[in-house]
Amino acid sequence: MSRLVPNASPNAPTIRIEYFHIAEEGWACSVLTRAQAVELLRQELIRYFTELGFRVVDDGAEYRVTGEFTSIDEGNRLLRGLLPGILGAARVEASARITRRNQVVKEFDLRQRKASGFQGGSSKGLLELSIRQIAMRIGSDTGVTTEQIAPDEAANAMRYLGILTGVAGLVAVVLGWLAYQWLAAIPVRRDGIQDGEKPFVACFFALALFVALFLLGLALAPDRILKSRTLLFLRASSGVKSIAAPRIVIALLALPALGLILLFYACCV
Repeated sequence: MSRLVPNASPNAPTIRIEYFHIAEEGWACSVLTRAQAVELLRQELIRYFTELGFRVVDDGAEYRVTGEFTSIDEGNRLLRGLLPGILGAARVEASARITRRNQVVKEFDLRQRKASGFQGGSSKGLLELSIRQIAMRIGSDTGVTTEQIAPDEAANAMRYLGILTGVAGLVAVVLGWLAYQWLAAIPVRRDGIQDGEKPFVACFFALALFVALFLLGLALAPDRILKSRTLLFLRASSGVKSIAAPRIVIALLALPALGLILLFYACCV
C-alpha cells in the first residue's frame, strides 16, 4: 500500500524518492555521516516535491528519483577564512535521474561549491546548504519538465524583478536629486557637510534608498515569485518550509540601508 505524504492531493502525480548512493572514492567528510547526508537530501526532495504538487509514495509511483553522491568534500575552514571564495571550498557533487514508468525524463549532474562564510563558514552548514540547493534544483527542473511548474514562471519572476528595479531606481534618483537640492539650498550647515561633499552625500543617500526599496519590495513579493526557480536560492538558504522565512531574511538585509537613511535624516535636519 502506498504511503501518502501529509497534505498531498490524492489526484496528484505520484513519485518515489530512492535513497541516494555515495561513491566510496568521493567521500572526504567528517562533519556529516553518510546516513545523515543521504537522509537530508531525501527529506529535502520529499518536502519540495510535495510542495510542487507531487504525492510521494513507497510503491506504484508514476515517477521515480534515483541518484548518487559522486563527491562530498568538507574542504578546509582555515583556508576559507584566509582566502574566502578561493581556497578550502566545501563541495557536493551528485548525479540524479528522473524516470517515468522506466523511461528517462531528466538526468542531472549537479555541483555546489561553497568557499565563504563567517570565519570560513561551518563545514557542516555549508554542506547542508549545498545539499538543500541540489534537492531544490532537482525538484524545480523536474517540476518544469512534468509541467507541475508553469513554463512561464521564470519569465514572470524576471518581469517582477525588472519592474521592481526600475521603480526603486526611479524613486532613488528623484529623492536623491531632491536631497542634493536640499543640501545645496543651505550654505552653512551645522552638520559640517562641505559644498564639495554634498553630491557624494546625496548619491550615498540615493544608493541606500535604492537598496532598501528593492529589498523591501522583494520581501513583499507574491508567493509565486519567491517560490519561483529564479529565486530558488532564497528558499534553499532559509532551509525551512515556510515562505515567511525568506521574507524575514530579506527584510533584515534591508535594515542597514534603512539605518543609513535615518542617519542621513538625523544629520541633515
